[in-house]
Amino acid sequence: NYNDMLRQIQQLINQVVEEQELKRKSDMLALQSQINPHFLYNSLDTISWLGFAAGNEKISEISVALAKILRASIKRADMVTIEEEMQIVKNYLFIQESRFEDKIRVVYQVDEETRGFYMPGFLLQPLVENSIIHGMEQEIKGSCLTISISREGEWVYFQVSDDGKGMEKEQLELLKQQCQGEQGEKGIGLKNVYRRLQLLYGESCEFQIISEPGQGTSISFRIPVIKKQER
Repeated sequence: NYNDMLRQIQQLINQVVEEQELKRKSDMLALQSQINPHFLYNSLDTISWLGFAAGNEKISEISVALAKILRASIKRADMVTIEEEMQIVKNYLFIQESRFEDKIRVVYQVDEETRGFYMPGFLLQPLVENSIIHGMEQEIKGSCLTISISREGEWVYFQVSDDGKGMEKEQLELLKQQCQGEQGEKGIGLKNVYRRLQLLYGESCEFQIISEPGQGTSISFRIPVIKKQER
């Protein structure tokens, strides 16, 4: 009995040591995730100042746009206004338009009424990024990206569509499976958006991906109207 008790005590000690080690590693990763973005933000601030001082306003403007995205990412508020979300999208698109010049044209169709409504942060930017990288980046001709936000009753509808290369039916089905499944590294941003919408609103979010080869891709979803006083 004495030996059994000693073994149990040793097992408990080992368990505590292991848990403390895991906690230490977790705390370290958390600190790193806080330090690195702030370091990048400060570095971008320096690059912006150097670009402005050298008379290269474009470098300064791109650095400022990226810094704003990074600042929003650091804060990572659970809920933001649609206007704040659109500012993140516009900063991201400003950087991409600087890279692709006239290759990408952006059309905004945003109901003014919706700008003050609240939504989960960083839902639109991954969809916009997905359209540019997978639908428009390799297109030789100029492409158009359309961002639509409208209210219908108690719902706010979002749609990000492009007229890029689109997807075959098999590729589209694979993408949907990757969004719903646990495996696969492709479409991580899209999967993240889908999972968050499912956790918050379930099937009522009506998340949809529609695509035709040579016609482009459209991703849409809806969330309940959330006003400031109901936040």
